[in-house]
Amino acid sequence: MGLLATFEVVQAQTVEFRNNDQVIGNGETVTFYAEEDPFGEGVSINTNPTGGTDDLRLYNLTDHEINGNATITVQSNTLGSDEKQWCMGSACQAFSTDTYQKAYTIPAGGSIPVQFDIIPTQYGEMNSELSVKVGLVAAASITIRFVYSKNAAVKSITGEERPEVVARYSIDGARLHGAHRGLNIVKLSDGRVIKIVED
Repeated sequence: MGLLATFEVVQAQTVEFRNNDQVIGNGETVTFYAEEDPFGEGVSINTNPTGGTDDLRLYNLTDHEINGNATITVQSNTLGSDEKQWCMGSACQAFSTDTYQKAYTIPAGGSIPVQFDIIPTQYGEMNSELSVKVGLVAAASITIRFVYSKNAAVKSITGEERPEVVARYSIDGARLHGAHRGLNIVKLSDGRVIKIVED
């Protein structure tokens, strides 16, 4: 007589989101606040502010390279702007739709930044769901919440001499001679590198 065995397949977690090295559990919300640009030319909100403490990343928890797709879905937006930009370990893409997808690759044991930017035109907030698949399998999902309000302190540079721009680059690394429309990567005289979106 044959021996009948039942096996339970347990799928190990392959990826996880972290902000400033703190794990964000599946289904949780991470909040980002408006930040004043260092030249006083307005505010922006992003998940990886230059010089800030936040750094949203997706980590590969396996010992092999993984490939997948990520989908960002804007669930609500009262910030008054449809200009959004998203980088998921690759070139940044501006988009104005409520749902956008990108493919991603993460090396074994590595991570990729989950840069997501918006320039608000009014006080409000935006909630977006970011879900990732590894291959065809749903792996993780979080909510990204952007806030710009009178009651929430806007991060700013205060009490310091304003640094000078020493170099400016496009998102693909080409050196720019002056401000160009879109995302500019700016190196400052104090050693910081910041992102500025020019109209």
